[in-house]
Amino acid sequence: MSAVGEAANIMRDAIPRDSVTTESDRPILAAEAISKSFGGVAALKDVRFELRAGEIHALMGENGAGKSTLVKVLSGVYPDYQGTVRVDGETARFSNVRDAEAAGIAIIHQELNLVPELGVADNIFLGRERVIAGLFVDRKASLEAARGLLNRLGIELDPEARVGQLRVGEQQLVEIAKALSVEARILIMDEPTSALSPGECRRLFKIMRQLAADGVGIIYISHRIDEVMQLSDRVTVFRDGRHVWTRPMAGLDENTIIAAMVGRNLLDAHRPDQGKGGGEPVLSVRDLSLAVSGRHGWRDVLTGVSFDVRAGEILGIGGLLGAGRTEILETIFASNEGLRGGEIRLDGIAVNIRSPRDARRLGFALVTEDRKAKGLHLHESIRDNVALPLVGRLARSACAPSKASVRLRKGRSMRSAFAAPGPVRRPEPSPAATSRRSSSASGWRPVRVSFFSMSRRAASTSVRSARSMISSSSSPATGWRSWWSVPNCRSFCSSLTAFW
Repeated sequence: MSAVGEAANIMRDAIPRDSVTTESDRPILAAEAISKSFGGVAALKDVRFELRAGEIHALMGENGAGKSTLVKVLSGVYPDYQGTVRVDGETARFSNVRDAEAAGIAIIHQELNLVPELGVADNIFLGRERVIAGLFVDRKASLEAARGLLNRLGIELDPEARVGQLRVGEQQLVEIAKALSVEARILIMDEPTSALSPGECRRLFKIMRQLAADGVGIIYISHRIDEVMQLSDRVTVFRDGRHVWTRPMAGLDENTIIAAMVGRNLLDAHRPDQGKGGGEPVLSVRDLSLAVSGRHGWRDVLTGVSFDVRAGEILGIGGLLGAGRTEILETIFASNEGLRGGEIRLDGIAVNIRSPRDARRLGFALVTEDRKAKGLHLHESIRDNVALPLVGRLARSACAPSKASVRLRKGRSMRSAFAAPGPVRRPEPSPAATSRRSSSASGWRPVRVSFFSMSRRAASTSVRSARSMISSSSSPATGWRSWWSVPNCRSFCSSLTAFW
């Protein structure tokens, strides 16, 4: 059993499930016939959902199923949609997040929305500060109110501590306190445990049960099925933007939930290409090692890692947080710091990869675990991000842009790559997880080996996404000659330096 599953079992034993009772069978939040599209792509198609007071209702589905889109509709992030939202039986339509908060709905996004330079209390009441005579911030009142919220949740944090110095798990708790500061009766949690340790998960689960016992309805989104099995009272499954079913947790098992998410029973699935991975390895790794320097000297992160990957084969690398999964990929791609050792062979020939540029020229591609921080230039358009590895191909000289550059500027290449109609613009926050991976992987020369570094997700989701991303990584690329001639390329100078 995984560490997270063990943590969930501990919480199940510590807090009996029958201690959580609903105040009424009537839902406090209901969504009926909700539809939402982005540029002609339907993210939600006539879905429904309901939440009762005092229950933890899990919302499950693969990446791109529409889970985050629905909760953003319910929390006022997306005001433009079709359908009806009801709060306590009354029709409600939120123009913004403030309207939803006024109705008692708060959302904790997967990516924390905190200001690292401010203190805990300042973050909790950001935009809603206590003031004296309408002019001066009453810091004493804010600190006392923050301390009361933290004590209510059993969180031992200094309200004056700077958020940037807290661990990720502690920052997650600050987000919960921030949500409760608006007297939320409905709490939406989007992947809250994705970056937490087992100990931090146990503390979060205890607080969730405590809130549910106090009558707070919780919508819980997670890919960790063992958590959902232990925490949730009901489960709703989405697939491809549609509602599949809603059932009570009693009587459900993991295989039933996974089958509803992917549309088939994975235990009975037969892989027709099981023999496809025969032949000589495309990539061979022998005795891969990595040592990094710290305050107490050098520390071994990887030691004696060896494996083979053959053409057409998907090799999964699993392990607990800190086991070195991501470090294996980054070491092969030469994108991390430290002393690297071992032998890497491509088609049986030993290669020396000293930088990501060397890896790219050999036909390697890496989709980083943190797409926002390491994979994309978020302030630029999709077109410009995809063009980054293609600069040498897009320009023949400083004055004469190539035909490929002209096509890319008109958006033809992008539309063919993503099969989405309309011009290529910077996307509004939408089903971004899948598009971020596609943007990061596209634009490379024909790849021989693709690396996808992901958080802990359902195995079926990872494989399905990997197949989709591999098929999008087909554009050839040459060197980086004449890259100064690409429009807007000077704005990428610092990013390119760090990236390569």
